[in-house]
Amino acid sequence: MSEAGVSQSRLARRLGTTQQSVSRRLAGKTPISVPELLLIADELGVPASALLGDSAEVTS
Repeated sequence: MSEAGVSQSRLARRLGTTQQSVSRRLAGKTPISVPELLLIADELGVPASALLGDSAEVTS
């Protein structure tokens, strides 16, 4: 994320949550919902598909 110039704090504000919550999601400790995934992709300027790996777990 830092390569894209986006901090966890900035992303947290966009998602309406805390930096700690974003940290847990990025560490894989808390699932990322589809709406969150779309907001993260938008903030990073990449398609949502670029954030999904073969073993990604996404909840709706």
